[in-house]
Amino acid sequence: MAEVPQGAFLLLTLTVENCQIAELRKTLADMGKAWKRLIRKPEFQIVKGWVRGTEVTKGKNGPMMAHPHFHALLLVPPSYFSGQAYIKQARWCELWQEAAKLDYSPSVDIRRVKTPESGLSEAIKAATYSVKPSELTADAAWFHELHIQVSGLRFLASGGVIKAALGNQAEGEAADIVEGAEPEGEESGKQVFGWNRPRRQYRRRQKREGTEQ
Repeated sequence: MAEVPQGAFLLLTLTVENCQIAELRKTLADMGKAWKRLIRKPEFQIVKGWVRGTEVTKGKNGPMMAHPHFHALLLVPPSYFSGQAYIKQARWCELWQEAAKLDYSPSVDIRRVKTPESGLSEAIKAATYSVKPSELTADAAWFHELHIQVSGLRFLASGGVIKAALGNQAEGEAADIVEGAEPEGEESGKQVFGWNRPRRQYRRRQKREGTEQ
């Protein structure tokens, strides 16, 4: 906030049409590329910093459908709300349609976050989970395919003064989903779970000198 005096937060939600869960990884990669095109647009340059979370929910138009979407918290200066800098909801929709190269008008929501404190709350919410807990237990087959599709992807990204505020230590955790970053190496101490077909359950795997648990 010191970098952008009297700055305000906007919460931007960007969607695309539901996809088959088996096509989720490609859809997310396309959305990541679209986001990069969006933030390069001249109108977006009024945004001084942003943090973007990716969420996937079950699509309501079929048992194996997915509804991927972005939640982005944008930090803008007070000048955004006056003159030509202001971007109306309809224009946000056009910008995302152009960036994502869609042949339909997507659903886009943009709203002002009333206070910096509630903006922080929204940022934490966007970064806390990528799938609602209820989605994880609703359909075993859907969740199994979801696990395959998103394995190794990071769902949090940032830019501008917010990226700078996070610091270099957080940079690895904010890798863009379009990069398709794989999990860290063995030395990271990260816990990895694999699907055990005979037992039909996930089991923790920890490679150390050729051993598994």
